[in-house]
Amino acid sequence: MKLTGTAGTKTVTGYLNIKRTVQPSVTALTVGQSVKTGQSVTYNFAVQNNGNLPDTFDLFVSSQNGFLLSNSMNKTPVLQPGANVTVSVTVTMPKTTSVKTDVLTVKATSEFDQKTSDTKTVTTTIKPATKSGNICGSIIWASILMCLGAVGAAGYLKPRRR
Repeated sequence: MKLTGTAGTKTVTGYLNIKRTVQPSVTALTVGQSVKTGQSVTYNFAVQNNGNLPDTFDLFVSSQNGFLLSNSMNKTPVLQPGANVTVSVTVTMPKTTSVKTDVLTVKATSEFDQKTSDTKTVTTTIKPATKSGNICGSIIWASILMCLGAVGAAGYLKPRRR
């Protein structure tokens, strides 16, 4: 870039080289969580342009165990230097999984320079779903006991003949 300026009666000309840089930055806004099998969890990430040029970043998300993922965008809008956008990613844990953890990876790659990217991960702890009691069986037993109690009470309260 050519710069020209004047100082008094003299004109000064100089050249300035500005190195163009692109640098995505991914920050996890949500820490790892614990969920039960069959449940979903949502994580938020900030994708920021730390370069000195406007840039768009391609987003790649993956689950260590191949679990179902849903993300709010696959590509950021054009981000000016210093600007950021929040990306949400939901992971659904299968009801039948036996694994104890899953690692979610979010990678942002510069469209201006495909060799430049940043990656962040969060770990989800997976707990087995709690088994609910057999409510149907409980209701049946309670009904039987109530009937037996009513029959017993009716026999006890029956007036005696003299």
